[in-house]
Amino acid sequence: MAKDKVREPAVGLGEWKVGTEITLEMVAELRKRYADIEEAGKGKDAKIAELEETVKDKNKIIAESQGIIDDYKEIVSDKDALIAEDNKLIEAQKEEIVRLLKEQLPNSTGVPPKEGETVIRFLLSPAGRFKLPYNVGQEVALHKEVAAEIVESAYAEYVVEVE
Repeated sequence: MAKDKVREPAVGLGEWKVGTEITLEMVAELRKRYADIEEAGKGKDAKIAELEETVKDKNKIIAESQGIIDDYKEIVSDKDALIAEDNKLIEAQKEEIVRLLKEQLPNSTGVPPKEGETVIRFLLSPAGRFKLPYNVGQEVALHKEVAAEIVESAYAEYVVEVE
């Protein structure tokens, strides 16, 4: 084809139409754009590799964290079981102490205190003020509220409390 018959390309390389003849300027433009794309791609591949490595690191950290969380849950579960076991032992020891106190507690009535009672020793006669038939120095088991009132009024002192 003769030079005078070369048609000008449509505006922009993306708008070329079938039958458009390729010129040296167009080839140079295509080479320039290809070089730009190659240059931009070089950084992207490195960036993609870096991001993939970051994702791997984060997944590793997540897996380690999950392991730590699982260990923590196991420890908490073990701790709760130990606390429950300790509470049972403490309760059994309290019951044994109460039983022993009830058996060994000397009081003048000869009756061991029941649950919710307190043993007191009279310092003053309770006959007049409280209408109780006990003497000075006598130890008796009374309900906690009654015993507290008598002790607060300084007519008696606590010997031992039983829950």
